[in-house]
Amino acid sequence: MASNRFAFASTLAVYIYDLKNYQLQKLLSGYDSNISAITWDPTNENNLAQASVDKKFLIWDLETEKVKFEVQLTSHIVHIEWNRHNAN
Repeated sequence: MASNRFAFASTLAVYIYDLKNYQLQKLLSGYDSNISAITWDPTNENNLAQASVDKKFLIWDLETEKVKFEVQLTSHIVHIEWNRHNAN
């Protein structure tokens, strides 16, 4: 969770809420596969990582609401976590 935002994933979208007023800030969607995991970047709250059951891994830029990194993996992802000791 980012300091002032909360994210949760439904089947095909990620919802970002402002914790101060509980208003929806952003809705990230556009992919046809179910989301299996999400996590915040601990060093930059404008980055959110997302994994899908189609083995895609994405990093969203929340400022632009665009995917800034995407890779197709060879296995399914059920849990993702940023390395707190290496921002890259």
